[in-house]
Amino acid sequence: MVEGVYSFHRMAEECRADRPQAWAHCVRLYFPLVHHLLLRYFPGLDPAALPAQLFRAARAEGAVLWRSYGGSGEKDFLLHLRDFVFEQGRATRGGRPETPVTSDGFWAVLGEFPPLQREMLVLSFRGYTPEEIKDIMKFAPESVQAGVERVREKLHARLGEAIGPDIATRDHDALFEAFEQQRGKDCLEDKIYVRIADGQASWYDRQDYERHLEGCAHCLNRFASYREAVYFFRTLPPAEAAEVAPLLRALELPQEGLAAGGKKPWWLRLLGG
Repeated sequence: MVEGVYSFHRMAEECRADRPQAWAHCVRLYFPLVHHLLLRYFPGLDPAALPAQLFRAARAEGAVLWRSYGGSGEKDFLLHLRDFVFEQGRATRGGRPETPVTSDGFWAVLGEFPPLQREMLVLSFRGYTPEEIKDIMKFAPESVQAGVERVREKLHARLGEAIGPDIATRDHDALFEAFEQQRGKDCLEDKIYVRIADGQASWYDRQDYERHLEGCAHCLNRFASYREAVYFFRTLPPAEAAEVAPLLRALELPQEGLAAGGKKPWWLRLLGG
């Protein structure tokens, strides 16, 4: 194989071996998604310093980002990467924004909606606009807005004036972190979200998966996270050379290949290569 041309599995193997060329490719490939998540969820942190801090942490302890990943393909790795971004962002931020919405209260309200609309509403309470959710979930913006209004009204009935007029635009990280911590022994593996989203699950298996998703806040939240990560990885443009060069210098990684852009060809990514 030509040096510097990486499949997902080759990159993973060589990052675990701490080969600088592979880490440079990893940074160029995943920086747009990492940058998006940091700006979306941790806007108060330094957007210039935090990516370098995050990738240093990913490379530390024998490439902990890759060694802690137990999956087999790039799509479920994106969910693992999202977890790592949140771990680093939360540790750097310290503390949590206050929200009056508890996981039990929010789940009780979501239970009145069909499963796909629940995912839509989870994304809306993460701060995505109806137009963005339309692209991620293929829902009409009017349906998204109507659903958010219904949730706001139901939360208002439960919590009174505590929710305030801007409840859907507040930072609810504590709410979603609570969902993350509710994983049970029957919760779905990350690779199952790939199979469901890609239509790879059999009709029989899909029934079982959907039955579980119907009653599990953890898996509903995680499936929404999977859709978010995959959508933005696919659609965000490759990072500009000028944007990535300072990051690579800070990490003492090679700069070769910057002019070619950061992402693999679309056909290779579709094949999971």
